[in-house]
Amino acid sequence: KRIYAEVGNGGCHLGPGFGLLGLPGGYDNDDGWNIIRTSREVADGLDWWDQLIVVCDWGCCRMSCVDCSDADFTVYRWDGNEFDDRKDPDDPSDALWTIEADTLEDWLVTPNCG
Repeated sequence: KRIYAEVGNGGCHLGPGFGLLGLPGGYDNDDGWNIIRTSREVADGLDWWDQLIVVCDWGCCRMSCVDCSDADFTVYRWDGNEFDDRKDPDDPSDALWTIEADTLEDWLVTPNCG
């Protein structure tokens, strides 16, 4: 909340890759796909996703996600290319996730805009 209120509404200057997705009206990945729209679309129908927020879209079905159930707000890289929702949507493989940063703060100061 403080990032958006005190620093900016997303953008390349925040975080690695294509930067932090903004709130509506701020930085988005394309055609209005902001942090809210992207997170809701990905989470649709996946109960286990309810504590995750997509903060960066890397393209090719790879996204950086913050775990809001974790007090440190760990940032994970989701590789949706390996996800088969027909096979087992209720228990995704650990192979789909890698830790990008132990905290959101660490992720935000990672060199950006690749």
